[in-house]
Amino acid sequence: MIACPCSSRPGQTLFLTLSIGLFLIFIMPVVSAAQEQKLAVITWRGDTAAEEGLYQVLAGWTGPLAVDKYDAAQNPIRLTRIIDSLLKAPPDVIYTYGTTVTKEVLRHFNTVPVVFNIVNRPVLSGIIQSWERPGGNATGASNQISVINQLSTLKKVKNFKRLGVIYNPLEQNSKIQRDIVKTLEEPFNFSLIDFKVPCCSADVQKIIRGLENTVDAVFIPADTMMVVHGTDLGARLIEYRIPAIGSLSSMVTEHSILLGLVPDYNQLGRLAGSKIIQILEGSDPAEIPASRLEFFDLYVNIKTARAMGIQIPMSLLVMSNTIVR
Repeated sequence: MIACPCSSRPGQTLFLTLSIGLFLIFIMPVVSAAQEQKLAVITWRGDTAAEEGLYQVLAGWTGPLAVDKYDAAQNPIRLTRIIDSLLKAPPDVIYTYGTTVTKEVLRHFNTVPVVFNIVNRPVLSGIIQSWERPGGNATGASNQISVINQLSTLKKVKNFKRLGVIYNPLEQNSKIQRDIVKTLEEPFNFSLIDFKVPCCSADVQKIIRGLENTVDAVFIPADTMMVVHGTDLGARLIEYRIPAIGSLSSMVTEHSILLGLVPDYNQLGRLAGSKIIQILEGSDPAEIPASRLEFFDLYVNIKTARAMGIQIPMSLLVMSNTIVR
């Protein structure tokens, strides 16, 4: 027990009052600065190499940060429920994967900072105003890659006249890439043939079998549906001897697609992570430039080439980052 003397002098009381006041003035900013911030990570198909890169960067953040992970599992209804739960208790920052997730989140959040990743055409899709000054409450990293370079790479293997594009028309990233391919019909002298695979379609195998004797080559965008059905698609392409180029490394390494010209997803995750840290430090997302990679990785599946009886030009082999044998 501490006794409080009733005969304290006025000077002592004034000194004590000033001391407490100064203590509170100096300590309050420290307490405020140490408040825990919350980051919501919303993915479309679970963690990928992009999220691995994201978490690697966030591990270097020294401030208190709570990271809550949400996976929409390619289900729009589940995504809606995730957003509804966040609206009840908004986080300080939201990380989004893909165009579909990003646009849906931005429909409901116009003040909470949003850092997107794996959005192929963020300006064209209306997510940001420009690369240099995104405007609004969103910035991020894009997996945009030159479709011209992808088709040029495929042309070195097969001088195609009929190019099939197989994709999910409900996935906005894929639809945008398909539309870009369409604009290149005349410059590359080919006709585009659509093979649309809607989400949860029961006719996937029938659609894939439709490739036989219909196309000379296939372009595969960065499409989640193509990841889900990648093994079947890869097997059919080998059976029909149809060369294809994919926009994800896993299409080549896991699903036996012949070629891939792809961005490094881990590096994209790191770019997104650096923007989240800038926001946590107080920067305005409207003023943080959105990013895309300048260099891409070339994947070649030699095993698939042999099965198809295709000779890969030496000019491609020497440029390859990864060769699957």
